[in-house]
Amino acid sequence: MADFAALAERLITKNGRAISVRATTKTPVDAEKPWGAQTDSDTDYDTYGVFIDTQASDYLARVSAVSRLVLANVEVKKTGVLIPGTVGVEPTTSMKIVDGDTIWGIAKVSKVQPGPDVALYICEIGN
Repeated sequence: MADFAALAERLITKNGRAISVRATTKTPVDAEKPWGAQTDSDTDYDTYGVFIDTQASDYLARVSAVSRLVLANVEVKKTGVLIPGTVGVEPTTSMKIVDGDTIWGIAKVSKVQPGPDVALYICEIGN
């Protein structure tokens, strides 16, 4: 099954662009007072990503003309990014995607796992 992960990594690296998955760890300034002030330390996991328009596949918002009219004013443009499963960390909603000067929050993470190895992660992102 590692062949799927290698294939996803090869295709995303070839067709995507360099990004990072950023994990932030909070550490108490005083170990004896963990409820007090904390410092943040970021760890970036360098990888590649292919950005996709998830709004085009947002089926629920397009079920009927009525729902389209109701949702038009509150819909937020969604973007997705495909990340190879070999990134070195499992993305979560508490992490960020760093794309050059743009930092995206992760709203949702899905994974494609045809066997024991994760082939790729599909992250729904937004600013």
